[in-house]
Parts: sequence; C-alpha cells; structure tokens
Amino acid sequence: MKRVMRFVMKYWIPLTLGFVMTAAAVRIAYEERGYVAVGSEWLVLPFTVLLFKWGKEFLEHDLPLWIELFKEDEE
Repeated sequence: MKRVMRFVMKYWIPLTLGFVMTAAAVRIAYEERGYVAVGSEWLVLPFTVLLFKWGKEFLEHDLPLWIELFKEDEE
C-alpha cells in the first residue's frame, strides 16, 4: 500500500489529467459507437503517466547531457 501511495503522490498531476482525458475519451467513444465497449480509449491514462515519466526523466537526465554536447560543439 505504501508503494501505491508513493506512486500517487509522485505522479498526481498526470494521473489527474489522465483520469479527466480518459473520461472524455470514453464518453466520446460511447457517443460514436452507441454502446459501451472496451477499446483503446482506456489507454489514455497509462500513456499520460508514461509520457509524463519519460518527459521528467529527459528533463532531469538527458537534457543536461544534450546541452553539454551542444556547448562543446560551439567551442
């Protein structure tokens, strides 16, 4: 349970956005289909968290490396 709480505390922004976007995607899919089904609209939440995690890792680890690389090229 502690692990889940740490995950929620760490990623509360993408989880909130993901829940809102998933709800919108499910509603739109239902309106288009006319019936309830399980489709790719349910992948909005995991992709939101995944993209946020990748973006955060890029900004923390990879971006400084890229900046150093381009600084060396300019000199």
